[in-house]
Amino acid sequence: MDETFLRTAYTFNNRTLQSIADDLGCSRQNVWAAIKRYGIKHNAEKWIAFTCDGCGKLGSMLKTQFVKSTLHFHGKPCYTQYQHSPEFREGRAAERIARVTIEEQNKINRI
Repeated sequence: MDETFLRTAYTFNNRTLQSIADDLGCSRQNVWAAIKRYGIKHNAEKWIAFTCDGCGKLGSMLKTQFVKSTLHFHGKPCYTQYQHSPEFREGRAAERIARVTIEEQNKINRI
């Protein structure tokens, strides 16, 4: 089995192990063993490296998760530490003030 064919078919073309095995005339398990032997990772292009906003260490996460959040943490301990920071507390306090103000305006509008 050719490594470049396997890498292209499995990683870039997102083909299943069974469809690759059908083309090569072998079993799905043989294809999987070859992929492991060559060290081919299926989601390698979907991961992104980032610096943790909590501790500053390097980490990695899926690109889809990275795009959805403004702050990036490599684990729950860093996020929990951030939750206890003054920056987080000030932001939450502003949200509470805004929520109360909107509720009061809605009560006035209903009357």
